[in-house]
Amino acid sequence: MQIPLKHFVQKTVLPLGALFCSIAGFGQTTAIHKNPQAILKHGIEQYQNGHYNLATFILTEFLEYNKNTAQKAEDNLPYADRAQALYYKMLAGVKLRDHRLIVEARDYVEDEVNVHNKQRVAYELAKYYLEDNRDLNAAIQYYELAGVANLTNAEIADSKFELGYAYFITRQFDKARNLFVGIKDIESNKYYLPANYYYGLLSYKEGRLDDALASFKRVRNAEEYKDIIPYYEAEIYYFQKDYDKVLSHSQKYLKQKGSVFYDKEMRLLTGQTLFELKRYQEALPYLEDYYENSDRIRKEELYELAYTYYQLDRYSDAIDKFQPLSNTDDAIGQTSMYLLGDCYLKTGDKKGARNAFSLASEMNYNESQKEAASFLYNKLSYEQGFDQLAVRGFKDYITNYPNTPRNAEARSLLSSLLLKSNNYAEAYDLLSNEANKDANAWATFQKAAVGRGLQLLQDKDYEGAEQYLTASLENPVNPSLEAVAYFWKGEIAYKQERYTDAVDNTKTFLSKAKGYEEAIRKVSNKATVQNANVNLGYASMKANNYADAATAFSNAQSATGENKELSKEAVFRQADAAFMQKDFDAALKLYDRAIAGNAGDVDYARYQKALILGLQNKNTEKIELLKTVVQKGNAKIKDEASLELAMEYINLDKHNEAIPLLKNLDQSQTNMAIRSRAAYLLAYAYQDNAQNDLAIGAYKAYIAQYPAGADRNTALKALSTLYSSKPEAYEQFLKQESITDVSSTDVESVFYDAADNDFGNAQYQKAIDGFNKYLEKYPQGTYKVQAHYFLGESYFQLKDLAKAKTSFTEVLNNKWNDYSEASASRMGEIYLSEKNYTAAKTTYNQLLENNATDNPAGIYEGMMKVAFEEGDYEGTRTWADMLLAVGDAAEDAKRNARLYKGRSLQIEGRYEDAKAIYQQLDKDNVGNVSAEARYQIASILFAQKRNDAAEQAASYAAQASNNNAYWAVKNYLLLADILADNKDYFNAKATLQSVIKNGSDKDLVNEAKQKLEAVKAKEAGKSKLAE
Repeated sequence: MQIPLKHFVQKTVLPLGALFCSIAGFGQTTAIHKNPQAILKHGIEQYQNGHYNLATFILTEFLEYNKNTAQKAEDNLPYADRAQALYYKMLAGVKLRDHRLIVEARDYVEDEVNVHNKQRVAYELAKYYLEDNRDLNAAIQYYELAGVANLTNAEIADSKFELGYAYFITRQFDKARNLFVGIKDIESNKYYLPANYYYGLLSYKEGRLDDALASFKRVRNAEEYKDIIPYYEAEIYYFQKDYDKVLSHSQKYLKQKGSVFYDKEMRLLTGQTLFELKRYQEALPYLEDYYENSDRIRKEELYELAYTYYQLDRYSDAIDKFQPLSNTDDAIGQTSMYLLGDCYLKTGDKKGARNAFSLASEMNYNESQKEAASFLYNKLSYEQGFDQLAVRGFKDYITNYPNTPRNAEARSLLSSLLLKSNNYAEAYDLLSNEANKDANAWATFQKAAVGRGLQLLQDKDYEGAEQYLTASLENPVNPSLEAVAYFWKGEIAYKQERYTDAVDNTKTFLSKAKGYEEAIRKVSNKATVQNANVNLGYASMKANNYADAATAFSNAQSATGENKELSKEAVFRQADAAFMQKDFDAALKLYDRAIAGNAGDVDYARYQKALILGLQNKNTEKIELLKTVVQKGNAKIKDEASLELAMEYINLDKHNEAIPLLKNLDQSQTNMAIRSRAAYLLAYAYQDNAQNDLAIGAYKAYIAQYPAGADRNTALKALSTLYSSKPEAYEQFLKQESITDVSSTDVESVFYDAADNDFGNAQYQKAIDGFNKYLEKYPQGTYKVQAHYFLGESYFQLKDLAKAKTSFTEVLNNKWNDYSEASASRMGEIYLSEKNYTAAKTTYNQLLENNATDNPAGIYEGMMKVAFEEGDYEGTRTWADMLLAVGDAAEDAKRNARLYKGRSLQIEGRYEDAKAIYQQLDKDNVGNVSAEARYQIASILFAQKRNDAAEQAASYAAQASNNNAYWAVKNYLLLADILADNKDYFNAKATLQSVIKNGSDKDLVNEAKQKLEAVKAKEAGKSKLAE
């Protein structure tokens, strides 16, 4: 405790008698003014008698003597007399505390050359600045300047203490100690008590406790110290672990009536002493009293209170006091978090326990606590479904603590995680780096690889999926998983148009699936023998192996307990395979079987049967059957039947019957290939019917309208024949349409076909080189439209979107043709990826205006995304509903449509409607869509202020989305917001710290850091813990 010097020294006060003497003395000056020596002597006497005011007046008069008389210059005052007068005037001015004279005194000390006078005035200035701690740094300066040479013994003793005091207060403790030593043992000195007090404080601070006690005992009973010293003595006994003396001292002190200076601190010291004696029940009231009566407390004090609650099994109270220590990064913080975790476990709160152990495991002050906390954190992560964190944590634990008794359990839990969780990517990565795998490890590795492959299949990452499936076959242990891998490798090969690989992998599946069908179905319900045979059939058809295809489709029908609809489809495909083998009798029987069963696409069966009848020269029957299809068939097959019927009429020279059918098709909304073919056949029919002018017009219209038409070269040759008498007109038409010399098409096709073959083999860079070479050589070539399209598609496959866009634009700069729809669809995808929604909208509208039919679901999906980004939420739902109404739309597209409907409803505040959609997507449990849906459910509940439900939903979403790092972290951030809103700052902080530690997305990690600072600020406003 700092006690100002005024407690020790009486201030100088001018006595009343002296004042009267001073007034009386004024009359004497006029009597002696003619004798300057008498004036000087009188002024000094007044100073020596303590009449400082009068002394100042007289001495000032003396110093101005020569100015106030008519004396001659030779009668001026002697220098020594003037110096003596100025010296006493400075002393008197300082003693008067006259601010003007204080300034003069400072200047005097600075300029005076007389050492004695200089030091004496400096000494008075030092005492002035020391008084009431007026300016201790100035006091030190003048004490040091004054020295001791010109001081009396009493003044020397006083100045030692006074300078020591100034040093002490300004924290120059070494200098202070040396000065106090010279005073503390002189009982007669007026500063004996304060010197011991301050020396005791210094000794206490420096750990010289016995010296401190000795000095404190000397001042214990003094009035100024009687309420202070007992506390310091008790604290010294505490440091000396003399707890009995502490308690004896504190009890006497606390029994005193009235308030005492260190009452609160003494209660804390009593509680801490009892704490050290493990007398927790007795310590608690003192520690609680200190906590309740303090605005801020130190971390050590809060820990002692928390630990006392912990020892008394008052775990809820302990939790409340341990929590604020979560920001303390030291041994106290680590121990507090470890004990906090134990408190949570004892109260059944595993979430809180996990977070506490996480914090304890991150600190390095107690290795045994770090190891135990790491294990418990990982185990609780495992139990609570935080699979990624548990797997990573156990892997690190096993590496970092190979010899701990818990290592075996850690390995067991890790194996269980890898076998039972769906965290296949993490499991695969961990096991792929393990050099020496035993049988169990290989089994786990196989499951992880297959599982991850299936997950990537759901996200349409076929290349990634195949890599994992192939890896699973490195050392297969489980036959059913091995078979599943071959099934999906076959499926992927088919999608990538590697039909030979598709056939080989599917056949391998069929051979390995025998006897494991049920186990295989549990792994992947699509990996059935029937599906495999259907896949094998399609792949064989694509590979032109129709006999094998027919066998496969036949086997698909005979599979027991399988999908009946798929069996019906297999009948059609078997018939198609027979048709392709020209086994028309077998094909007819199969198509008749389909027609008789009225199963599947019966109109298609009739159409195919009509083709066979034509091949068998049963033209009348063929025509009648085609007429039936044209009149009653569905739109798609009706147009194909019309085209075939027209061609049959042309073959029979029934041009008048053919021409109306072809005109209708040319002007219909059917797909581009049929319209293009019909336009060509219309020109041919006119030509064959000797209607040459109409034929010329029709050929010209076809060539101009369909620059990429399959019959373009044939049409040009026919047109040249019709123009044989008008070569100039033919040449003009070719120039008008920018068509090169058609005689060079054979050489031209060699260049084009080479690039086209590379594209078909997925050698995209070679295809790019080939198509660019073709277009450079034939910029207006016959195949320029096709070349630009396939060039664009090659760039697209290699992710060079800028060049892809350029090539697709070239296609779209022509009149709408066979490749326009595919090009526009790709352009729409690219614009969406670039967030150029205006351009995307224009592109999709172009598709709609041209009645694109190849992929209506893709168009609706694109328009849906554009509408959403433009804030047109009603439009978003309209396009989503149109997509959902497309019967053959892919399931992932439909799920995406539902997701956008949910998003639009959520933004408009229609939470319950949105939540219903999200809940269905959650049940689908498919990739990113389901992951986002889970997050949005929790977000809606939080927006509805249903925090308990929101917390449960966010926790479930984080666990269910373990394999989607982005949405898992988004859920953790939402969970932290919910916890903070509930004022559960501890768990909010722990959640955010986990994101910062484990997150890989920089934006999300930065968001977590910002949220963490905000939570800490809120917590600090509620906490008593001192910074």
